[in-house]
Amino acid sequence: MLVSAPNFKDPEGWKPTKLTNVEKAAAIRNFRIQLPSLEQCDKPEEQPIHLVPYRDDEVILVKAYRSRSGEVLFGQRLDDKRSNCGFFDDEHFFDYWFVMDAGQRIRSLGSEMIPIDAVDLDDDGHSEWVFQTARGEDEDGYALYFVDFTQRAYFHWIYH
Repeated sequence: MLVSAPNFKDPEGWKPTKLTNVEKAAAIRNFRIQLPSLEQCDKPEEQPIHLVPYRDDEVILVKAYRSRSGEVLFGQRLDDKRSNCGFFDDEHFFDYWFVMDAGQRIRSLGSEMIPIDAVDLDDDGHSEWVFQTARGEDEDGYALYFVDFTQRAYFHWIYH
């Protein structure tokens, strides 16, 4: 996606931010719904896999962005240091992205993606978010979230 500087608009004013302690606690509670346990292995890349509880400090905040209206886009993932599993492409250690509205209601947007930018692509006065996606070892693409993150358009390609 290419946009020239004079044509770039982000009407909602998204900026990098940090979650408040209250927001962070709500985000971690919500994350536990998505991933209730941590995988732990006796030896790397070998069975059995034990599902064990994890501590709040093992949830890593990847990045967060806040709009002028108070909406927050944030990514979280589990720290894999204690896991000892080492499996490639393990959903327990993906980055998961969420949006939190001003009332602290949280919605999951998905995983295995990286936010690129917020921009008003259709000139409707609202910002859309573009994410780069990478799923598995042979699927890449882009996801566009719009209408207050309630709708998504997805474009992807497969290498094999």
